[in-house]
Amino acid sequence: MDRYEKTILFHLRHGLQDFAGKVIIDVAGLPTRLNTLLLQEGAAAVHGVNLTPLEAQYKGPVPQGYHHHVADARALPDSLPLADAVIACSALEHLPDLTVCLKEALRKLRPGGLIVMHGGPLWPCRLGHHIWLILDGKRYCFGGPGDPLPPWGHLTHTEAEMRDHLTAQALPGTHVDAILDQVYHGQGKNRRSYTQIRQDFEAVGQFFVGMTTYRWGTPDRRLFARARDRGHDFSDEDFMTWELVAILKRF
Repeated sequence: MDRYEKTILFHLRHGLQDFAGKVIIDVAGLPTRLNTLLLQEGAAAVHGVNLTPLEAQYKGPVPQGYHHHVADARALPDSLPLADAVIACSALEHLPDLTVCLKEALRKLRPGGLIVMHGGPLWPCRLGHHIWLILDGKRYCFGGPGDPLPPWGHLTHTEAEMRDHLTAQALPGTHVDAILDQVYHGQGKNRRSYTQIRQDFEAVGQFFVGMTTYRWGTPDRRLFARARDRGHDFSDEDFMTWELVAILKRF
């Protein structure tokens, strides 16, 4: 189990005490080690909601009690039962209409139930472009040796400027096009900051338990100023916040 799953598990244990008989909805869910553990500890069911069919992205064993639903988090199926918790692990950065997703989660949550959502890298941080592509056998991955973008480059460079930057690295033209499309036009991106996401959680009118943030990197106020000149009016704190966990409790 990775540290992201462990973080979700920690907050679930604190909020639910135990998992016996509990029903969990996992946004962007799969039969992960976390969901398998929840079922092993007595959860009645885990319902994974994902845009992609299970067989298209998961080849491992499916534990008894896991149910996969091909659906959008912005319009949860009416067939889903009411849940004791709605979770999202490493998914918050991929939910573009967060307020809609939160209202849908609340619609499927029992009174007293929890929403626990984790996400990162957040859009305003140094790796917020979140590039993840494999093209002709070459892997482009944010933060790794295959990351072709400079820190905060998705905010400091226009698309045309980034095209020049990538072309100067002698990347194939088709690769450049694909990278630019994912960074500047990708649909599965939450382009909001830590501050804005906090406001989204506070605005839904339930009991906002709190938010834990993780910051990473060295501040570069020269780049921050350039990003603001490009219309990205984020605070220094937003630029430095790599990931967060937010917890909401339904009245």
